[in-house]
Amino acid sequence: MSSLPDLLKFRILNDRLCQGILWLLLWVLPGIPAATAESPEEILTGVFVNQAGYEPTEAKHFVTDRGEQEFVVVHADTERVVYRGITTLRRAQDPATGMDLWWGDFSALREPGDYWIVLEDASRSHVFTIAQGVYADVAQKALKSFYYQRCGVPLESAFAGKFARDACHLHDANYHASLGRVGGKPTSGGWHDAGDYGKYIHAAAVSLAHMLIMYEQFPDAFSSDATGIPESGNGVPDFLDEMQWELDWMLRMQESEPEHPEFGGVHYMVNTFEYEWMRADLDQAPRYLYAVSSVATADFAAVMALASRCFRGTPEWHETAERYLDAARRAWDFLERHPELYPNGGFIRPADTKTGGYADRPDLNDGDDRMWAAVELFLATGDAVYADVLRNPSDAYVQETLWSADALDRDLEWQNVSAFAQLQCALHDVTGIDPGLDSRWSRFLIERCERIVGDVASDGFAVALTRYYWGSNGGAMALAQYLLLAYKLDSTQESFREAALAQLHYLLGRNAHNLSFVTAVGSRSPLYIHHASLAPGGDGHMYPGLLAGGPNPGLSGDQTLPLHFDEHTPPALCYLDHIDSWASNENCILYNAPLVAVAHYFAAPD
Repeated sequence: MSSLPDLLKFRILNDRLCQGILWLLLWVLPGIPAATAESPEEILTGVFVNQAGYEPTEAKHFVTDRGEQEFVVVHADTERVVYRGITTLRRAQDPATGMDLWWGDFSALREPGDYWIVLEDASRSHVFTIAQGVYADVAQKALKSFYYQRCGVPLESAFAGKFARDACHLHDANYHASLGRVGGKPTSGGWHDAGDYGKYIHAAAVSLAHMLIMYEQFPDAFSSDATGIPESGNGVPDFLDEMQWELDWMLRMQESEPEHPEFGGVHYMVNTFEYEWMRADLDQAPRYLYAVSSVATADFAAVMALASRCFRGTPEWHETAERYLDAARRAWDFLERHPELYPNGGFIRPADTKTGGYADRPDLNDGDDRMWAAVELFLATGDAVYADVLRNPSDAYVQETLWSADALDRDLEWQNVSAFAQLQCALHDVTGIDPGLDSRWSRFLIERCERIVGDVASDGFAVALTRYYWGSNGGAMALAQYLLLAYKLDSTQESFREAALAQLHYLLGRNAHNLSFVTAVGSRSPLYIHHASLAPGGDGHMYPGLLAGGPNPGLSGDQTLPLHFDEHTPPALCYLDHIDSWASNENCILYNAPLVAVAHYFAAPD
């Protein structure tokens, strides 16, 4: 596998001779305008740069696979050279990409403006910006992407523009036959999970947790009331307005009839039998509500308790905060009545249901979910009952995991939420749980982040990922969250913040694909996200702010990746901007949530 697609490499080499002459003129005679050094925008080169840009005072690096070369930075408006430097070797045979990689450092350039980089061999970068608040557009688009995923309401042209549509899925949902009940339950609302229209409690809870944990720690970073959603201008942060949309849907998923034996329990998902490939408001397939699950109920309890703390700080939402906390307590009561995995053997999607791949096999351990719920409820209430559960757990998993460093060695992921429990213990005073261990979890977090910084230092593109997988882009952002939260605990660890910012640089174009993975951000971003409402895709037909799943060497995940890559392809190259590559190019709220969290942090004024 070559370091660039063969066709692009051929086109670049074809231009190399004449461009080399132009480079010589540009370097020797800096008074000559640099416009002649610009190759056509569609000709990609091996100059990988954050296409959104850089804050003036931040470190600024680009990556190239073109060897040690002199480079210049060109002002896009005046077309004149404003900075000169030379690339230095960073990593030979980078394991993730197979490339030999050099870095160019132009940190000394702080003057606001639009620029591009030209190498000695006439390779050039996409245009990027240096400016204060350069990440505000990324943060705004990433948050508004959740508005486009709203279910049960029309997307109004005043806010959605060309993506306006009628209300969808107003008839959620009939009880699935496996529940042994007739009729149904109103469960409209919330966000569509991904490129399909399923809605899942555990994915919703984890997505909300990514964002609410950061909001709780850095509320000023999320204060904008001008995102361009229907609630904008109402005097409270649009961030909380959007979170409320999902939280209120989750409330509808809780069994609310006091006389029902599953009272307080939470249904796992709402879905159709088959994936529907059409715009959301045209989808009329019957939708079903599936079984109550202890995993879903515990995750629900955790995020409702977390949300109650976040909303409690806004006077307009005191009653809402109490409603969320009451729902969390009811869910906990259900868990107390059902101390074993529920249903017996764990929830698995019924044989008639082809959707909802999260549940193609059961989660046989709900100890991580119960532990997270107990931590969040203790932090929300200070109630000794939750501390007692954590001090003297009946679940051996909780006993083993809460007090060890193993949980924070995990990523923040939906498959195992124990890391969320320990992360919250690191960030908050939990002396009520164990007076002698109030610093243990923060030490675990710091130590994990020191290891992440080491991983970043050894990667050719400064990526924190040590493996690539389905949704790896979201994973990179989750690792950035670890780093930023640890940096809050110890502000002397400047390398934590720098490594977190490097993950944003990676997503926004400093990667082997020379692509901003966030739609409508940068010069070149995905045009063919796998999404039923956005087919067939193309320029201008993608919701802004969607994060593509990212490189995924699990080539059996879809029908398209194996046509282009094989087991010998370096893992970070296994990505396609293709409508049928759902294993690398689908969006999911689980990916966008940590992007929202990290982008808002870096968009906030110092």
